[in-house]
Amino acid sequence: MKNVLRDERVALLIHEGYSYLLVEGRARIAKERDPLKDIERLAVRYQGEAEGRKAARNNYWKQERVSMEVVPTKFVEQLG
Repeated sequence: MKNVLRDERVALLIHEGYSYLLVEGRARIAKERDPLKDIERLAVRYQGEAEGRKAARNNYWKQERVSMEVVPTKFVEQLG
């Protein structure tokens, strides 16, 4: 978080084999969002309803959380 506060430029690289997607953009801390609800939503998505809510409550909510949003400024893709 402190790095984004200092410099909002970010990059995300997703790759598989020889294919990749690079996203460059500007990040901001989304103070209007509830980070606990965001992590619960992700946990339910990837672990299912019951397990996701349980994991969020028992594990993820105990960690310090911040929600961020990225506004993309550039996309680069290479399809293998």
